[in-house]
Amino acid sequence: TSSTAVTRSELPEIVSPGLPFMSVAVGLVALTGLLTLFLATQLRVLFGGASFLLATKGLTVAAYAREGFFQLVVAAGVVLGTLVVAEWLLAADDATGRRRYRITGAILIVQVFALLVSAATRIGLYVGEFGLSIDRVVACAGIVFVGSVLAIFAATTLRGRTTRFAPVTLIATVSWVALVNILNLEATVVRVNVARAATG
Repeated sequence: TSSTAVTRSELPEIVSPGLPFMSVAVGLVALTGLLTLFLATQLRVLFGGASFLLATKGLTVAAYAREGFFQLVVAAGVVLGTLVVAEWLLAADDATGRRRYRITGAILIVQVFALLVSAATRIGLYVGEFGLSIDRVVACAGIVFVGSVLAIFAATTLRGRTTRFAPVTLIATVSWVALVNILNLEATVVRVNVARAATG
């Protein structure tokens, strides 16, 4: 009889360097400061709505809405990516550092939620002026998805339940994609626009 040797290759485990909070605080604090400065200087732009549009020459409702949506997507991606990496870099036994991380993370999440409110307001203004379209429905669904991921991160990682973030986000993503495909978006667009036409 001949025996066949089976060679098993295992993926190398990526171990966290276990850094103290001060080593990752620079990036987190810098990002917090940057978003704070952006929100403070762009407050009228972000939440000015129709009055800001009327006062700004050459700015269309479409451009205003798209700008808000892409600001939200970029900010959410950068903030979530930074927070995930920072959490992995932190030492697991640094209770004080992790508490400071959660506080800083909560501030960043609130700041992104402010951009989410701005994006939703702009899309609402856009739909109010021109009605629904497939692109606008998808944009609204995208805002809901981003908000859901932010809420999941706050409920898991920021509460010390890091291992739950990825699977819950995966479930939410699959559910979101399935719901978008199951719902008859075209029928929704027609129904809303017919109702608008009926009311003048």
